[in-house]
Amino acid sequence: MEAKNNKIAVLSDLDGSLKNTLKSAVSVARATQGEIELFYVKKPTDVVKTDNQFSALRSMKDEFCETDLQIQDMIHSFSKEYQVNIEYRFSFGNVKQEINHYLKEQQPDIVLMRKRPAKPFGFLGDGITQFVLDHYKGAVVLVSDKVSLEPNQPFSVGLLNGAEPPAFLNGWGVQGEPTRPFKTFRFMDKSKSIEANTKKTNNEREEFVFEQNEDSIKNLSKYLLKNSINLLCIDRNLNSEPNKVNLVAEDVKKAMSIIEVSMLFKGNQHSITT
Repeated sequence: MEAKNNKIAVLSDLDGSLKNTLKSAVSVARATQGEIELFYVKKPTDVVKTDNQFSALRSMKDEFCETDLQIQDMIHSFSKEYQVNIEYRFSFGNVKQEINHYLKEQQPDIVLMRKRPAKPFGFLGDGITQFVLDHYKGAVVLVSDKVSLEPNQPFSVGLLNGAEPPAFLNGWGVQGEPTRPFKTFRFMDKSKSIEANTKKTNNEREEFVFEQNEDSIKNLSKYLLKNSINLLCIDRNLNSEPNKVNLVAEDVKKAMSIIEVSMLFKGNQHSITT
């Protein structure tokens, strides 16, 4: 039986960040035998500026055609550069409702979004990133503007607090290049220096152990960059292991704003919550 390709849903604004997001999507697609589809939502209030019904309908029709041409133009140039096919969909409506409906209907294997700055703007502002993380239980990749994933370039994966990589990361790498060993990063109760807690695990993964304190996330970010980690994998299941400090939701939100590399939130199941 032929293996099913992973479906990668890219949720994005149609702004200057889209090219970087799509580059990372291509990298993930090539590493996971995935297929890419871009999804974009525009609020009707950004289109309709009048109470006249006929004028409103005409504005919506014109905006639909303009948006369709804009997406086609952006995707065409990108597809030509990287020799990859990218499908797309877009709609007008409430952003959260439309995203929720799209994810329920399409059931992608991986959702890929830009990792937003501390004060987000645009289509994926207004808490959309957190909304997706709260409601979608599949794998979510948040792409960093500073450390993105480059097509045809091998990259390294870090595992946080005992997270195991999802199945689609098996063989992660570029054709002709060996898969780079995963590195593990943990927060522990015991107060020890970072250097003294660098060791090889039983499966030959290099492991870094951090003391849990107010600077833990900053220290983690520094060592991710120092070790050339491109993607940090975090398990959605935050249950603690013995002697391991549990990351609470506030820690995860802080990590999203401080950590400079791209982040993968490992999925619990392939579904959307209501």
